[in-house]
Amino acid sequence: GVGAAEAPRGTLYHYYETNSKGQIIKADILVPTGQSLSNLEKDTQKLLKTSKSLNQQEKEKRIEQLIRAYDPCLTCSVH
Repeated sequence: GVGAAEAPRGTLYHYYETNSKGQIIKADILVPTGQSLSNLEKDTQKLLKTSKSLNQQEKEKRIEQLIRAYDPCLTCSVH
């Protein structure tokens, strides 16, 4: 079976495969944070390139703001 459900941070996709006894033999779950992680990494790299003149503390502050803007759920992304 395949399903998709709207979750607080995006769409949750899930896939299940069962055997003849109805037991799940394969499952795949794609959580929203996992889907947006590569974009977050790319945006962080862009931010670092455009903030070369800032001191370390200010760079860290801006990166933290960027991460919060993505609203990641790290617990969900590592299930």
